[in-house]
Amino acid sequence: LFVLAMATHQVSDAAFSTSGTGEPLRNKAGLLGARLSDLALFLFGFSAWWLVPVALRAWLSALARVLRGPASEPQSPRWMFWLGLVLLLAASSSLEWTRLYRWEPLLTGHAGGVLGYGLGGLSMRWLGFAGSGVLWIAALVLGLSLSLRFSWLRLADGIGEAIDRLRENRQDKRELAEDKRLGEMAARERETVVDEQRAVVEEQLPIVIEAPVVDIPKSQRVAK
Repeated sequence: LFVLAMATHQVSDAAFSTSGTGEPLRNKAGLLGARLSDLALFLFGFSAWWLVPVALRAWLSALARVLRGPASEPQSPRWMFWLGLVLLLAASSSLEWTRLYRWEPLLTGHAGGVLGYGLGGLSMRWLGFAGSGVLWIAALVLGLSLSLRFSWLRLADGIGEAIDRLRENRQDKRELAEDKRLGEMAARERETVVDEQRAVVEEQLPIVIEAPVVDIPKSQRVAK
């Protein structure tokens, strides 16, 4: 329902932060969807979309615990999840306000919402454009890891292993192709040698041995 409301959000709909333009409601989730999507965008801007993968990951983890048992997956402290969610939304909203302000016409408020407007302006004043970018990118990386419950090191290790397997498979295929090529070359060379030897044998004339003819006198011939 939240995804449907966010995907069909219209600035012209009457909702939480705006009275709309008086046109008929166009949000597919109805009045509740219009108000819900408008509130999320008003608070966090388009960074509110991060709530979808975070909620999906939390739901899948809960489903796995129900189906497999509590010991199926090591659980991190709950406060780490909420800390990661706060960091993720704060960093994304601030980056949206400081870098993606061209998206503001699609919103009823500021890019990054109220959160981005407050934190982004504060970080720009104290750290400048480059410094605030470094801070919020680092917070975004950490927030993603904590809220989605994965390790960047494990992800990098998995990508490295996949690249190594791909490289080894390609090397094995090249070696097999080279062995096949060498085998076919050796077979052609053997066929050439055999053909040459056969031609030499065929060119040699056979040796015919004739027995001498002995004339036996008639007196020594035996009548049948």
